[in-house]
Amino acid sequence: MLLDTRRTQAFRDAIEHTIKGGETVIDVGSGSGILSMFAARAGAKEVFALEITDAIELSRRIAEKNGLHAIKFIQGDAGSFEVHSKVDLVISEFIGLYVLDEWLHFSAFTKVRDAALKDDGQVIPRSAQMYLSAIDNHRLYVERGFGFWQAPVFGFDFSDVLAAETKSPQREIVYQFDEKSIVDTASVASFDFRTSTVDDYFFEKELEFTYPSAGTCHGFLGHFDLEVIEGKCLSTSPLEGSTSWRQSYFPIPKIAVGAGEKINLTFRTFKDSGTGEFCIGLRLKDSKTRENTPELIYALDRVN
Repeated sequence: MLLDTRRTQAFRDAIEHTIKGGETVIDVGSGSGILSMFAARAGAKEVFALEITDAIELSRRIAEKNGLHAIKFIQGDAGSFEVHSKVDLVISEFIGLYVLDEWLHFSAFTKVRDAALKDDGQVIPRSAQMYLSAIDNHRLYVERGFGFWQAPVFGFDFSDVLAAETKSPQREIVYQFDEKSIVDTASVASFDFRTSTVDDYFFEKELEFTYPSAGTCHGFLGHFDLEVIEGKCLSTSPLEGSTSWRQSYFPIPKIAVGAGEKINLTFRTFKDSGTGEFCIGLRLKDSKTRENTPELIYALDRVN
């Protein structure tokens, strides 16, 4: 997070805007301690920095070196933390590459929020809106999708690899993307972090994408808008500045699409009963037969 200036500044500005002086704050999953330090410097009376890993020792030393004595570093499971009196603000950076990845961190945040936040208390971040775009991008399809295996590889037929890859596709993180490749965008889900629970991360939704002119669908690109505080949004759209979240590319075997045709997609999230991984399932409906095609399942814990 520290190396992502745009992201870190957004959280800093939100904290400084919210804290007026004398508040009590909890930072869930404090990591480097940077959000706790922002809160203490802004004038919080007391900051509880909760972190389960040994990183807490380093962040404690950094805070002491910077004279931030209002922070109390507590190592352990944030979900079991008990506070004597309710707090004014709960902050946490539980946003995954496509929001949902850090679902266990979000679960810990909700436990702390529900147990320790005052009725009129605030949370940072405030909300998130997820989007998915149908894309027509042959280069990305070849370099990061299934296209590489559809052509001869050094003169050999490697098409069997394609069959294997489609059985276990992987979400790819895109570092540079031509926004002209976006054909249509649909809203996937929204979360109000003042009230949402981890159960809200598990859902199913029907999506539709329209191709105004003939082209190819090479997969789907996911991004999100994060409302850090009311009215202040940090977007991971390729139309905006870059962040360390980037965008998530979900490759599919390419589909030719006629002018005016629609792509119908079922988007669902679930936990794999065998591996425990958080997964996204995409099931397309054949435009001619209207039958569902085999579902492609992407485990968010596996990132390329």
